[in-house]
Amino acid sequence: MTPQQKVADQLIQGPRRGVYGPFRPLLHRPSLLRVVAKVGETLRYEGTLDNALREWTICVVVRELSNVFEWDMHLPLAAAAGVPTAALAALDAGEPSRQAAWRDQQRVNADGIRHRGEGYPLRPQPS
Repeated sequence: MTPQQKVADQLIQGPRRGVYGPFRPLLHRPSLLRVVAKVGETLRYEGTLDNALREWTICVVVRELSNVFEWDMHLPLAAAAGVPTAALAALDAGEPSRQAAWRDQQRVNADGIRHRGEGYPLRPQPS
């Protein structure tokens, strides 16, 4: 098996179940593909966010960036994770007022995440 085939086989057998989108060109650099894939897997599969909040966050970011590939991949995952279809439709249409109800429901989760992150601020704190 070539190095490309070995890495592709690892991804196919792993949680991604395939080599898609931005990963395909990286087949030409198996060592880079392996590292990039591991970063994504760590963030997605080993993170502390619940599935719905993680998928909602991904959808918000990819919609803002107009990343069609990631939107198409994560939209059904978000719906399956429990993100309301009305919130996803509002996000797709760019209607922030209709997204507010879902966002407000998730504040409890976000507050819990912030609490777990105490001592590790994202921004420098005033002294």
